[in-house]
Amino acid sequence: MVAFLRSDNDDLLVCAMSALRAAHAASRDTRRAAGLDVVSRHCAARLAGRLARPIRSADDWSIELPEGRHCELCQTLDSFLADKARRSFEWPLAEQRRRHVHARIDQHELPVRHRTRRSGRPYTS
Repeated sequence: MVAFLRSDNDDLLVCAMSALRAAHAASRDTRRAAGLDVVSRHCAARLAGRLARPIRSADDWSIELPEGRHCELCQTLDSFLADKARRSFEWPLAEQRRRHVHARIDQHELPVRHRTRRSGRPYTS
């Protein structure tokens, strides 16, 4: 499990951080015995690397996306989020497709708001 959580996959960094938060109340010895001290150091190094990246310009609204699925909907979402100039995107989608896009945003804890405008058909996200 420790090796798994120490992966360079950004999705697993979120998982590792969640595990560390959940184990925070445990004693130091318990965390060390579970290998969470190693996971903690790994997370600290990964986060320090992210913080060391150059600051982007004030007019750059792009978001670096984690690796993952690239279905048709995810490709469209990825294109929007990677655009440095676009700040909003109105996207008419049926319920299942909207749910998929919202789940991707939530799963990766992307710093964006998504709302559904419930008028017309299909509704617009």
